Amino acid sequence: GLERAVAQRLFAGKIPVVLQTRQYQYEGEVRQRGALSALGMLEQSALPAEVEEAVRTHLTTADQLERLRRTLETCVNFLAVFSNGGARAVVDPDMLLSRFATEMASVGEDHRLEALCPAAAKQVRLRHLKAFFLCVEAGTTGGILGRVLHRYRDPLGTAEEQALHASCRDMRLETLVTALRDLLTGPLSDPETTFPAEESLKNFLVYVDMDLADSRWYQDGFPETLQLRHALEAFRAIT
Repeated sequence: GLERAVAQRLFAGKIPVVLQTRQYQYEGEVRQRGALSALGMLEQSALPAEVEEAVRTHLTTADQLERLRRTLETCVNFLAVFSNGGARAVVDPDMLLSRFATEMASVGEDHRLEALCPAAAKQVRLRHLKAFFLCVEAGTTGGILGRVLHRYRDPLGTAEEQALHASCRDMRLETLVTALRDLLTGPLSDPETTFPAEESLKNFLVYVDMDLADSRWYQDGFPETLQLRHALEAFRAIT
């Protein structure tokens, strides 16, 4: 048609150019976009005890912790962008996080792990990223769950609590805890959120981590009776 003819005329004889664009996310979007759940594409492990101790004892100022949190957020976002593109095939979970931050995520000199936390620079690998981020985040916010909106803080009834504890035996708790945390610290902490408290918690967790939709252990095991109003107490009950 006309559009095709115009395009052919405009591009005739032109040399093709390959553009590489970077996707940026706004600061603080790790939880709002569920990026921590997206790290499931890489095998994740617990944080080395000595690194966790170093964060608690050596990073004592709010500025230090906040700069480290921003560095980790950059790395999480960078990996999350590729979560649907097979990052597992090109990113080694045993790569040092400090190397990944510098060479792939292009972290600036003021936010490099070598300067902020030498112990982490030498020991933390990509497989520790989620645990490291949560450890640092807890130190920077002084309790991020304090922001959860009041209507999502209802206590669990006896029946709901029993059903949740019974289901825990057959569920992958690490995956479930991550999804719940992303939901709580993201949409359910946003003052502009209007989700009714009576909505199904089970359905909303699938919005955060779409892999749950195809997970038999989740579909068969997570209690149908839990609602968004139970979200915070459900999180506390399984952690």
